[in-house]
Amino acid sequence: MGQTKTQGKAGTRVKLKEPAKSKVFILNDDQTTMEFVILVLKKVFDKEDIEAIVIMTTAHETGKALVGTYPKNVANAKVKKAETMASVAKYPLKFQIEDV
Repeated sequence: MGQTKTQGKAGTRVKLKEPAKSKVFILNDDQTTMEFVILVLKKVFDKEDIEAIVIMTTAHETGKALVGTYPKNVANAKVKKAETMASVAKYPLKFQIEDV
């Protein structure tokens, strides 16, 4: 879990925890085009061209690649959006989420 921080105001103490984080990985497949993968990485995960190409190439060569680490709810939302885009385009693109 995240670190606990303490804040005080007018004699009260509030403990704040950092949100749980998750790593998002993209999984390689033999049907989704490289161009589509790059598009998804740019549109959904806000990657620049070069970073998207590196992630796509790593997934292609090793089977999966780290896309990023996000708060758990953000990771789930981004994966859902990306997999929906792929489904609509008739690609089997999948992602994996691992808790940090």
